[in-house]
Amino acid sequence: MKKLLFFTALSAFALNASAQKSKVYSAQNYANEGKLDKAYEAIQAALDPNYKKADKMLTWPKTYIAKGQVMRSIALNKNAKYNGLKKELINPLDSALNAYIKAADVDAKGRFTKEINAAMMFLITDFTKAASDAYNAKDYKGASDAFVNVLKIEEHPVYVGTEPARIDTMIMYNVAIASSAAKMYDRAIEYYAKTQELGYNGEKCALGIINAYKAQKDTAKALEAMQDAFHKFPTDQGILVELINYYIQSKNVEGALTYLDKAIESDPTNASYYFAKGSVYDNLGDPANAIIAYSKAIEVKSDFSDAYYNLGAVYYNKGVKFLEVANELPTNEYKKYEEQKNLANKEFAKAIPFFEKAAELNPAEKASFENLKNLYYRLDMNDKYKAIMKKLDEMN
Repeated sequence: MKKLLFFTALSAFALNASAQKSKVYSAQNYANEGKLDKAYEAIQAALDPNYKKADKMLTWPKTYIAKGQVMRSIALNKNAKYNGLKKELINPLDSALNAYIKAADVDAKGRFTKEINAAMMFLITDFTKAASDAYNAKDYKGASDAFVNVLKIEEHPVYVGTEPARIDTMIMYNVAIASSAAKMYDRAIEYYAKTQELGYNGEKCALGIINAYKAQKDTAKALEAMQDAFHKFPTDQGILVELINYYIQSKNVEGALTYLDKAIESDPTNASYYFAKGSVYDNLGDPANAIIAYSKAIEVKSDFSDAYYNLGAVYYNKGVKFLEVANELPTNEYKKYEEQKNLANKEFAKAIPFFEKAAELNPAEKASFENLKNLYYRLDMNDKYKAIMKKLDEMN
């Protein structure tokens, strides 16, 4: 009699466990059939901690594998019938990943490693697409989170296996870009720094870090990032411009010129540095040194249209200043007025060949032609004035 009772108890236990396992298999079958509401209901029942012998289900890897499958099916499903369920679950694709991670955690013997690994491979594709879709929809936080999940999978021991972890620098960089766009600046800085350290898009990462600190209005950290970036990438124009602009805005001319001189010393054949130096002097109202710097830029790069244009602008602006002085004179100061006007015309005449060269090198840019039109008219260069007017009509 005792033996019979014992057998009956064992049978009851087996039936209980079997009934609970059947819910797991039902969840998978419903998911395969596209009956997602029933699949979700079945997997929730299987994971109900109040159910008898629930501890067996909560430590069985297959339970979480099934949950991952159900959540992924809900996330990817296009049937409007299940939109409410998808919305209720908020982010079922994240839930799928967490389920597979849990499956790996409870799979002490590694019996389900291949199955979990295969599921994670599919999720990499899913999250990458989700990130791209979110970014294009301007959901930058969603894009950042999805890219982070790709990295989470790629770094997981079950996915990595016995091989060293593959470091996906492109995805890291994408996390940084999306985080920056989402104004999640701390995460952006973290991932720009990681990506830069691994040697991917170093200069762009450095600029990303600088811009993130600037967006946070952390001037001290931004300057520190600029100086560090310049030390690592002394020839990068973007980093140099950030430093120069910082020092100009801080009215620290010495600082701006110091970094320009360092850049010129490291690469004396880079016309952009002389051009930038000319711009600094130009903005400071020092035309003499601006002319020297712009002229050096042209000497180094004879087809540097912007340098020709800016050089012409320096002479043009000098002429304007003489005219301003002339126009402020009283009407009885005719002689002084003529002197100032003649001085202005001399500067205007010096500007012409530089604007002409800029127009020749960059014929699509109207600014040079507009300036030449005004100068030809002012200096009574009628034939050239008519030609330039014809040219401007054609451009319009």
